[in-house]
Amino acid sequence: TPNAVLEVVDSLAEIEKDYNCKITVEEVKGRDLVARALTEKAAGNTLGDILAMDITGSQMESLYSENIVMDLTDNKIIDLKGNSWLPQTEFSNMFGKQFGVHFLAKGSTDVLRGVMVFNKTLAEKYGLPDIYDLVKTKKWTFEEFKKCCETITSKAGGEVYPIGYAHEGIFTPLFVFANNGTYVNNTPKGYQFDPLQENTLEANNFVVDLLKAGYVYPHPNNDEDEDQLFMDGKYVFYCGNYSAQSKYRANMADEYGMIPVPMGPKATDYCVVTYNDSIFHIFNNIEKPDEVAAVLVAIANRCSKKNILKDEMMTELSDEESAEIFEMLYANVKCDLSRVVSTVRGKLKTTNTQILQLETTPAEVYESIKPEVQGLLDQVIFKGK
Repeated sequence: TPNAVLEVVDSLAEIEKDYNCKITVEEVKGRDLVARALTEKAAGNTLGDILAMDITGSQMESLYSENIVMDLTDNKIIDLKGNSWLPQTEFSNMFGKQFGVHFLAKGSTDVLRGVMVFNKTLAEKYGLPDIYDLVKTKKWTFEEFKKCCETITSKAGGEVYPIGYAHEGIFTPLFVFANNGTYVNNTPKGYQFDPLQENTLEANNFVVDLLKAGYVYPHPNNDEDEDQLFMDGKYVFYCGNYSAQSKYRANMADEYGMIPVPMGPKATDYCVVTYNDSIFHIFNNIEKPDEVAAVLVAIANRCSKKNILKDEMMTELSDEESAEIFEMLYANVKCDLSRVVSTVRGKLKTTNTQILQLETTPAEVYESIKPEVQGLLDQVIFKGK
């Protein structure tokens, strides 16, 4: 058992003593959880006191619209502004209400979600400029990235591709948010599907240009291990899962490093986009909501990572330069709100896959699905008081 997990167990035991409570944990899958929660609610009961739910694979809109969990907006104990809740808390803001909070527990591996890494050995072999210097001077841009791809293609002789990616849910969104774009906005009128805005289309078209130029390793099927291909030196730049760096660190012969996705023309700073985070809630209709809120705050204070950079240097990050990039990106995390509503996620996955396979243009496909997606978003309404 990892030391971080043992530390959490010890902290929970201390909380039980300090708050005179008993903490037990039950794992329930997303769809089953919503169904069971609704059944318990109809009978005047609840599943428990605190609910931790991961955004990916969840039905958050059902939890919130059915009034299953508490509105924490004005909760003085949770204290949204006073306590150190992380930016991913934004995922649980719906209908103008704040239903949950986010903190990073010890032992968490997906501190960030999708990131860009690069093979330093190959970058030096092909004579690429010092990318970390480009980042520091804010010259690491879409245009500079394309120049690097051109250099690799001209010198690698087809043996190495400039770019690889794990899957569509990481690749395209990284470039969209790097150009200050988005897919879904949270407005006073509800969620608005807005993929046709200039920033988002520009980033999508940039990705299409990279594909048409032959810079991206082809994805004919899902059988290949893209992480392994990166470790084997099949491509120089790789958009993959942040947590996969522990594999590179243990098994990769070449040197590698983490870098920000290049900055698009509409952006003024580097960022990272996330969508896979645990949100902590408090069930409605429990006997002692204030006491439960106090316990949740205690769990966040005692079980969260305190020195994140030190922890990541021990497990994920390869060097001091990557650590500097991590600090910069962690301070500018952006939330992909298109992942919040479960009925929308599949539509966008299909759409992004079609774009990456060059079956259609970004403008055409987003225009074609906009009425349906907006209709799905419009169905998300609050049914509580």
